[in-house]
Amino acid sequence: AFVIAERDDFQDAVRALPPEPAPCHYFIGCGALIKRELFLELGGYEESLDYVAEEIALTLHAQSRGLQVYQYPALTIRHYRSPLSRDVLVRAALNVRNELLIAGLYYPFLFMLLRWPIYLLKALAYGWFPPRAILRGAWNAAQRYPAVWRKREPVPILAFRRWKRLPVPVKLV
Repeated sequence: AFVIAERDDFQDAVRALPPEPAPCHYFIGCGALIKRELFLELGGYEESLDYVAEEIALTLHAQSRGLQVYQYPALTIRHYRSPLSRDVLVRAALNVRNELLIAGLYYPFLFMLLRWPIYLLKALAYGWFPPRAILRGAWNAAQRYPAVWRKREPVPILAFRRWKRLPVPVKLV
């Protein structure tokens, strides 16, 4: 994983980062490097997660095999957002759906059961997304859960706990 910069004045912030690579929670797709053979061995991106959070699923899949994602602060990726508008409600619903599907695919059973109410309540309480997008995403996830359940590969509990404690990758917004 590399540092993602979305603003113009990122140089000072980058200089403040620790110079050595360190483990991180996941990678962001526009700023990552992975060997093609490893990517294919891990099965690539999960097809049921079209559009958002595929990187988190791939990271969890790698965790279950004892692999780790590292962030390399020495390299910064300048990310330019599309000037075209995006449908905020659709993106929010996809985000909610995929967060819940990732829990079904990779979280240990008890954590998977807790993920739904905790994530949905936090999303509503903190106003992460509009309520109707949260409901649409949860409904869509519930409809896809039977197919996801058949592909379920939970991460071992100790690896999952280690993963949960890792810092998120640096993104300079």
